[in-house]
Formats: sequence, C-alpha cells, structure tokens
Amino acid sequence: MTQLPDYYTALDAAYVAAIVRGDDTEAGRLATVLDTPRREVGGIATGSAALWYARQGWPAFPLLPSEKRPLPGSRGLKDATTDEDQIRDWWETTPDANIGLRTGDVFDVFDFDGGETSALAFRDMTLDGDFPPIRGIVLTPRGMHLYVTATGRANKTDYLPGVDHRGAGGYVVAPPSRITTGAYVWLLPPEGK
Repeated sequence: MTQLPDYYTALDAAYVAAIVRGDDTEAGRLATVLDTPRREVGGIATGSAALWYARQGWPAFPLLPSEKRPLPGSRGLKDATTDEDQIRDWWETTPDANIGLRTGDVFDVFDFDGGETSALAFRDMTLDGDFPPIRGIVLTPRGMHLYVTATGRANKTDYLPGVDHRGAGGYVVAPPSRITTGAYVWLLPPEGK
C-alpha cells in the first residue's frame, strides 16, 4: 500500500477522492478551499514538501511563487539538491516558493496536456509493453504528470501528440505547488524510501 507523504493532508485526500468518484461539485468546493493561502490556515507548506522530497533522494529547488520559473538569480535545476539545510534556507527566504523537482536522476515525467489526444497517446504507450514502471501520478492544472523510473533519455517536447517527456536536463513543478490556473495534487503519491 502506498503511504501518503507527510505533507499530504486529509483535505488533499478528500479533493482527490472527489475527483476520482466524479463529484465535480465537491471537487470544485474543495479546490476553492485548497487554493486559499493555506500557510495562513495551517495547511501544507511547500517548504515541508520540499524537505520530504529531499528525504526521498529527489533533488528539489525553489520556483517563483505561483509560477513555474526558477527564482531570479538562481541557476534553476542546476541548484537542485537533497541538502536539507539548503532547502530550509531557500524556503525561509521565500516561504511561498513553488517546488521544482529535477528529472532524469531518480525519475522521469511524462507530461500529458492534450486532453483526448494525450489520453489516446497514453493508451498506446502503455499497450506496447515498453512503458517504464509508474511511480506516481500528479493532477496538474492542465492534465497530469506520470512519474516513472528514470530512463536515461533527455527532455523531448511533443514526444507524442499532447505529451512531453521530462528526463535528463529537465524539471517539473511538484505538489503542493500552485500556479494561477490551479494546484498540483498527488493522485497516486510516490512510495517513500
């Protein structure tokens, strides 16, 4: 059984459960609650999540609040680390920073943003039997991220119609980050160490 990350709250679980059972009304209500500044109401802090990722051996780095871009003056994914002291320093300085996770080391990510086109591509990818093991699934504001065992391949946009591959030299935005169009939420959380 997959154990939820330390930062994953009952509210996050209720939101994911509402999506899975198709309860759009409840999912919408919970999305509104989750999109409020949760640091002020005792919810998930991205710094805590970044520390959890580091403990799993997943190199993390800060992104601009509400954005996908690295902080100005940083080296972005080249700064990604599992050093907990460095992560604490970053999030003490910018507590509302989003989280970037470097891909290609421990995992790669297939980014599905093309609606039905992406769904068909996913079906075709998994049916051929050559798809790497899925380690986690994230609902994104536009689609989903499939975390898979690292393949050793570099990034590739338009890997298939509506599908990008983030591998060596890439990164993704990680839960519980939020951008202006919505939140990143674990549908299938990764198993911890």
